[in-house]
Parts: sequence; structure tokens; C-alpha cells
Amino acid sequence: MATIMIIAAVVAFTVKNLASHPARIAVVIVAITGLVSALPPVLHSLRPPPVVLTPTAPDASPHPAAMA
Repeated sequence: MATIMIIAAVVAFTVKNLASHPARIAVVIVAITGLVSALPPVLHSLRPPPVVLTPTAPDASPHPAAMA
């Protein structure tokens, strides 16, 4: 939710400051959209791989008490 609020604030700031240049507003908004759309793959690649636990085989040697 905070990310959406930050993006909205940046867009509002851009529109206010570049009000006399509509083409620049469009370019900045497209650039921000491109950056935001690139975030999920980047964040996904930074996650550590999942830990896979493999079961271990029981000891094949007979129990010492069973041999007596």
C-alpha cells in the first residue's frame, strides 16, 4: 500500500511541476510505470532459493540388541 501511495505522490508532483509541458508529463509517467513494472522480477531474483529437505534413509545395520 505504501508503494502505491509513493507512486501516486511522485506522479502528482510531476504533474504539478511540469504542468506547462504535457509531453514531458507523459514521458515521466511512462518511465515511472516502466520502473514499477520491473520491480517484481528484480525482487523475485533476489529471494534466496527454497530449502528442500530430503528424507534420510534409516540405518541399514541391525540394532545391537537384536543380534544378542
